[in-house]
Amino acid sequence: MGNREEVKAILNDISEVLSWRYDMPYSFYILSDASANQLVDLIHSKVAEGKSVRFFITEILNSNRQGYLPKATWDFLGQER
Repeated sequence: MGNREEVKAILNDISEVLSWRYDMPYSFYILSDASANQLVDLIHSKVAEGKSVRFFITEILNSNRQGYLPKATWDFLGQER
């Protein structure tokens, strides 16, 4: 979709994105009340015409998750919406 700064600008421009975070290359965590379908449409509408785009949005619903991430990321992912 673009470099990190372009993605940050797109996410900052979408009011439905309440907050976001990144700490891994090519991955952003997004906090939103919007559905995955809505976010896909909103993000896609912000991408320059003719630009190749690939991204994936999923919802984290439960605590069945594990990995090596900074504490701040685990706190972000654990926020209730």
